[in-house]
Amino acid sequence: MNTLEPNRGNHRNVLAAASFLSTVAFSTTYGLAPVLLEAISEEFKVSPERFGSAIYFVQFSVFMATVFSVGIFGAHLNKRRLLWVTTLLLGAALVAIGKSHTSFMLLALLGVGFAGCGCIELTTSTLMVTLYPKRSRAMLNISQVFYGIGAVGGPLAAIVLLRHYGQWRTPFLFVAALPALALPLYFFGKADEGHAQERTTARHVAELLRKSRFWVFVGIMILYVGMELSFACWVPTYLGDRYNLKADDSARGLAPVLFWGMMAVGRFLIAFIPRGVRHTTVISAIQVAVIGALVVFFAAPSLQLQLAACGLLGFAMCGLWPTNLALAESHFPERQTTVIALVIAAGALGATIFPSVVGLIADRVGLVRTLPGVVVLAVAGAILSIVAHRRLPEPPARE
Repeated sequence: MNTLEPNRGNHRNVLAAASFLSTVAFSTTYGLAPVLLEAISEEFKVSPERFGSAIYFVQFSVFMATVFSVGIFGAHLNKRRLLWVTTLLLGAALVAIGKSHTSFMLLALLGVGFAGCGCIELTTSTLMVTLYPKRSRAMLNISQVFYGIGAVGGPLAAIVLLRHYGQWRTPFLFVAALPALALPLYFFGKADEGHAQERTTARHVAELLRKSRFWVFVGIMILYVGMELSFACWVPTYLGDRYNLKADDSARGLAPVLFWGMMAVGRFLIAFIPRGVRHTTVISAIQVAVIGALVVFFAAPSLQLQLAACGLLGFAMCGLWPTNLALAESHFPERQTTVIALVIAAGALGATIFPSVVGLIADRVGLVRTLPGVVVLAVAGAILSIVAHRRLPEPPARE
């Protein structure tokens, strides 16, 4: 198994902290578009559903391609150097987005920014299992807590700055300052932590793809992330359509704030689940809870109750991504970076397909009728999880 050199002083924790700050910058960037979509669409005079589909397709397809290519062909690269370069790339892209004046330029620059985001997500996840091999599930959950902090901050910044300045570009320029906070930490000390020597060949990938249990993790991630981001990307627009909200109405920003905020709280709590609890039990329980929370959300008769249900749903979803990722990696420890890359890329595939499809269908029949379809993804994911995990053994304990 490929692991890092033993920790020297506090360098391991400083590198983890830097990757967490990069994660906050990445997730804050993600949180802007769903809230600002209505204002962006008004300026470019396009349908929010159609333009939103284009935005989410570009963002997540580039994210997926980056995760796949870096994970397969760049698994041996220096993780610290990779993180500071892509964090710098994200900051530059955000500044350029704030200056863009055409829809095509906006889409292209979002693609550039999400190339950096994909690399940050992959590299941070890899570092959590290589820096902290005995606590990988807990550390992956903690890294996702920082994702939740940014995902909460993005909508808050978007709605506050949009109402104050009246234009959608200002939030992007404001968020561009976040990557600068992480960059100095990558130059701390002399120890080169995060440099895992792992070269991947086509044969290694083929061996993984021939294992049926690997496809369980891939299938769960496609369905889960497809459902999660279809909901999170479109819930501000859904509430706007259902209750005739203005583009700068605070409820548009409050829905994702509650969703991602309660998810971050849940991930913080789930990080302290005893190691003896089976990963598969955690995943199956989450899947069932998600279905119940979705039913509550769509059945709620008022805006206030639906906002509360957003928080309930976020809390219910809290641990599936990091727990599934930790379980996949622990089943194939000899190829950590490759497994993590393929499973994250599977999630990005779900994010590429399903939010875009929801937008295209909603452009014809309306989002209020379309978004409840995400319950189907949740049910399919729960069935796959419960059935497959009954036959899936727990991985061997780490030394």
